[in-house]
Amino acid sequence: MDSAGEDARALEGGEDARALEGGEDARALEGGEDARALEGGEDARALEGGEDARALEGGEGRSSSGGRRGRSSSGGRRGRSSSGGRRGRSSSGGRRGRSSSGGRRGRSSSGGRRGRSSSGGREDAALRAERTRSGGQRGHCRTGGQRGHCRTGGQRGHCRTGGRRGHCRTGGRRGHCRTGGRRGHIDCISRGGWTAVPI
Repeated sequence: MDSAGEDARALEGGEDARALEGGEDARALEGGEDARALEGGEDARALEGGEDARALEGGEGRSSSGGRRGRSSSGGRRGRSSSGGRRGRSSSGGRRGRSSSGGRRGRSSSGGRRGRSSSGGREDAALRAERTRSGGQRGHCRTGGQRGHCRTGGQRGHCRTGGRRGHCRTGGRRGHCRTGGRRGHIDCISRGGWTAVPI
């Protein structure tokens, strides 16, 4: 653990492991927006002037049928089911990661923590090793981890900098960071320079 910060990789005086001093975004260039981010824009990967993350500058990113790319033939948003439900929700409208009974993902039917036995015992050696590698609690991704997690830590599916589940405050669609690259990637900055890390 770095004595000057909470995170082992934190810059001195900074809350976020990869945050620039005085900057909100961990991966923001000093005094500037990310090259691929629209200021106040929704899509993390959008090119300046483009609607779609992968659209050419000034391009629409529409399909040959005239529909917006990423929408189904029925006009629904990408990631929504044919019934119009949000991606990640069950047909019954439950949150993703919750059981049909409404239990939290990663908890046993008895309500125990994931990684603990039904008797509430401590994690086994393998899980402790995973916790050590990840630099935080299991299911948290301070140093990486599952798709849809941010490297900056915080609650499962959250960025430390806040926002809705699966969002970064600095924005974009679920599972994206404005400053990131492809879906499921995060760009992080360290003392050694820039790195693109698949998660």
